[in-house]
Amino acid sequence: MLGWLAARPWARKAALWGAIALAVALFLLGLRKAGERAGRAAERVEYLEREVQRARATQRRMRNADTGDGDPAADREWLRRRGAR
Repeated sequence: MLGWLAARPWARKAALWGAIALAVALFLLGLRKAGERAGRAAERVEYLEREVQRARATQRRMRNADTGDGDPAADREWLRRRGAR
């Protein structure tokens, strides 16, 4: 039965178009998954950037509270005393 169906030109054409449609569908699904992963990675990067900004702001507030009004020389001294580079 399968040999008879494969011998027909219209059946071969239908199988070819079906294979092409399946390949396109799988490709699009793969793109969607890759886009989701990239979106999650971008969200993690943004979150980390916000956390770094918060940490720096906290350090700046601590430094200003410790040294006075935010004098740059005092800031450098504060960092030196704490072993930062």
